[in-house]
Amino acid sequence: MQRCIPVYTRLLYRQSKYFTGLSFRCKKCASRHHKHYKITKKSTPEGLLSLRQEQRRWYESQKGKDCIRLNNLMRIQRQRQAKLNGAFDWSRAKWRLTLQAFGHKCAYCGCDGPFHQDHFIPLANRASPGTVIGNMVPACRRCNLAKAAKHPLDWIKDKGKAATIIAALESLRQENREAA
Repeated sequence: MQRCIPVYTRLLYRQSKYFTGLSFRCKKCASRHHKHYKITKKSTPEGLLSLRQEQRRWYESQKGKDCIRLNNLMRIQRQRQAKLNGAFDWSRAKWRLTLQAFGHKCAYCGCDGPFHQDHFIPLANRASPGTVIGNMVPACRRCNLAKAAKHPLDWIKDKGKAATIIAALESLRQENREAA
């Protein structure tokens, strides 16, 4: 198989297993190689069996479970927004930015994950801006279920904590506007 030599590092995949942290194939060549690999594997029964075992191992790995969980969360949020005809501008990258803004801690109590993607102003509230970067916060299961559809300013007892959350959300909105 022919390989091209990419000029820019942005054309390469990030892979931590390599010394430089980048793949030795460009994205186009890697895609071509992956298709060729799957076709040759599927041509024999043993190859097909090994492909299924690789897929099963990936799905059972922590990375696979996290990826599936995030995809399900995004799908559920999209469906909820479609029912309410609200704004939906949400992605994994925006979720990562939100987690970083809150220091990978629950926005309400400060405990470590796993997190729910909580609407700061609930979708049930008419003033909700929707599923957008300035309205989503990481919340532990306990806090998210306790808050439910209550307005955050009514639910949060510590007004200083509420002000901190609002400031973090506002800075996320500003960053998002500047990036757009």
